[in-house]
Amino acid sequence: MRKQVYILTLILLLLITTVNAEQINIILKSPGDGSVTTAFTQDFIFSFDQDPDMINCSLIVDDEEKEVRNTLIQRNSNKMNIELESGTHAWFIKCYDTEFNKILSETRSLTVNVGGGIKQDYEIIYNANGLRSYIITIAPGQDAVELPAMKAGEDIQIKINAKTHYLDIIKMGSDVSTSFVEIRDRTSNTIHRMLAPSTLSFDFYEDDTADIELFLRNVERNINAYFIVTPYPGAVVEEPEEVEEEPEVIEEEPVEEEEPVGEVEEPEEVISEEEMKEEEPTEEE
Repeated sequence: MRKQVYILTLILLLLITTVNAEQINIILKSPGDGSVTTAFTQDFIFSFDQDPDMINCSLIVDDEEKEVRNTLIQRNSNKMNIELESGTHAWFIKCYDTEFNKILSETRSLTVNVGGGIKQDYEIIYNANGLRSYIITIAPGQDAVELPAMKAGEDIQIKINAKTHYLDIIKMGSDVSTSFVEIRDRTSNTIHRMLAPSTLSFDFYEDDTADIELFLRNVERNINAYFIVTPYPGAVVEEPEEVEEEPEVIEEEPVEEEEPVGEVEEPEEVISEEEMKEEEPTEEE
């Protein structure tokens, strides 16, 4: 009897331990549920509420596995990047831990709208909270990009090759006789205060070369900030040299002289005076 009670107690303890064990949860960070984007390429970012011990994680879009991550799965800011077609898509993250337990995140929707919404110099993501993200893909020689009014909480995303650098607009206000905007550079985790008007350069790779120059043109009623982004401000774009084309020399074929057509008159015979005298008859005496 005591043995049975002991076994039953052990089973109950195991059950209680299993029930009380905290199950790890997937936290979706970006994009927000119901977001609308004008970009075909999209970053999907997710985290965990505790340190993960995962074998792999997959990005599922419209019930299809689009991307798999097998390594470097950390607690915060895991990212997968894919291209999407125009339309509304349902997506979620699926992971398997080391005990082969399947863990699913919530399902979110994302709409890719490219029906005339793409700007020539930047793209816009409309987040679920009503705020916007401005995406600028930069290249040497590109013209400056003038952005519309931005509000606190919005961000500028600078894409260089396959990496994205984020500039978050934290807040704005008045400073003595002018206005200011505070911007956080996520790459260096640095907060900059810009007075209007002023210019600030960002060297994301710390290679002594400015990647962009950010000009704060104006702050309107401490609500709207107006920026101009200049890609690679110090870059000198070399124009291709014009090569002068040598004039084409046309070789003329020799023209053959045409022989005169018809009879050729022979030159008249010239009779000398002496011959004429000999031919004249002499008078007989």
